[in-house]
Amino acid sequence: MKRISGRYYISVMLFLFVSCLLCSCYSKRARLAKLNDISTWQRIKFFDGNDYSWLDSAYKVSDGYMIVGTDNGKGLLIKTDDDGIKQWIKHYSYTTHEEFYCVKEINDGYIIVGMTSGVSENNGLLVKIDSSGHEDWHKIFEGKCNRLYGIDKTNNGYILAGSTDGN
Repeated sequence: MKRISGRYYISVMLFLFVSCLLCSCYSKRARLAKLNDISTWQRIKFFDGNDYSWLDSAYKVSDGYMIVGTDNGKGLLIKTDDDGIKQWIKHYSYTTHEEFYCVKEINDGYIIVGMTSGVSENNGLLVKIDSSGHEDWHKIFEGKCNRLYGIDKTNNGYILAGSTDGN
């Protein structure tokens, strides 16, 4: 448990509650919620999806927030300002289905990790974009990794975290 302003709450339960609101699987409307320090809703923003959308994670960046997820089978990236006002929305597609799980701000833009699936298997996905959301390059890790969930910058490259069903 974590103590905040004299009140206790269970972090996992709060996370699950917020995740269910963000997922919005039933309403097909992705949601971004902001809470203050004592877990009181400050605001909720809605983003309409095409067919089936969800937001997986939100990350603080130098000039607002980057939100990653999936929309209609395409990797979804939403850039907002500090108040959650949408600056732009970008979709990325390489095969039949993409999901984005994590984004990291770097010197010349952002790096995104996730998953792409073809006809029979999932593969790890790494995408580099500029600060406006235009793709610089992407890499699909065929047969080596089913999903990439995390990324961080090192002195001479990146460290990736993911999962695989095979060796």
